Amino acid sequence: MNPRVKEVVALAGHRLRLKFANGEVGVYDCTPLLTFGVFRELADVQYFGKAAVEYGTVVWPNSQDICPDTLYLDSKRNMEDYPKIQKVEVRPGKQLLVRFRNGVTKLYDCGKILQSPAFAPLRDNDALFGQVRADPHGYAVIWNDELDLAESEVWLGGKVVREESVAYGSKTGKKPTEEGSPKLANTSRIRSPKKTPNVKKATGRKPS
Repeated sequence: MNPRVKEVVALAGHRLRLKFANGEVGVYDCTPLLTFGVFRELADVQYFGKAAVEYGTVVWPNSQDICPDTLYLDSKRNMEDYPKIQKVEVRPGKQLLVRFRNGVTKLYDCGKILQSPAFAPLRDNDALFGQVRADPHGYAVIWNDELDLAESEVWLGGKVVREESVAYGSKTGKKPTEEGSPKLANTSRIRSPKKTPNVKKATGRKPS
């Protein structure tokens, strides 16, 4: 039997952050369900946020629920598709600067998750928030044994730091060109004047 759900946090984009009884964490995307029968009510963001755990699965007030095996298998499958985390740093405003092993860096705003009771300890405790670190295997950012965020949530919810992307690509590529081109141009001006050919021609004329 697959492990059952222990904790749930409703995230942006109709996703659920799930923590299972065996300690694993996953993110389940509910978007495909929103056009089917009773699940259409989940399209309301306020109602979607009322997700809770009962009997090892996720439920909502009006009797919607999802098979716990589906939650586990699909969230695990989703986790395998995302880049792993290499490094994390705290930024002002309860934000995290997260670098992934594929070279992409994203800024993740923790404001949404801090509204959840599960992350309440981080809300007013700056010292605890500052203890964040990357999981050694890259599967999450971690504060302690009870507080962590899956790499899939950070990847999906974070914003690419465009300046950093430019620094790794465009700026690095442009600087050598801009600095190098004038030198090449100056060198060509010095080395390719018409004086040298004139000297050779003059030298050739004198013997004749």
